[in-house]
Amino acid sequence: MEKIEKKLGTKLKAKTGILKDEDMKAVYGGFCETGDLPTRNLEIECIKCHTTDPDKISGTVYFDTVQNTVEYHCSCGASFVVKDGYAIDKAVWVQECAKRGYTYKNA
Repeated sequence: MEKIEKKLGTKLKAKTGILKDEDMKAVYGGFCETGDLPTRNLEIECIKCHTTDPDKISGTVYFDTVQNTVEYHCSCGASFVVKDGYAIDKAVWVQECAKRGYTYKNA
């Protein structure tokens, strides 16, 4: 894809005060990250309601290894794809993929 994420997406912020998973045991709430996702160290923010609350953003994600994107779902009903630090509405992402001849596998 040709940098459509900058044109169509919302730039996500880097997390501040990053804790190791071992340290998270002493903290109430929060995500347990995995090192293999390209969204590691990003503050995941819903594109619709703008929450960053991990209890509202589903911990179940779809990782597209071809496009190197991660799809998230929020309790407000929004679904969005994160590509290179930009959050893009899933429907828009699927449409842009199709325009470029790529079939998004989780459509």
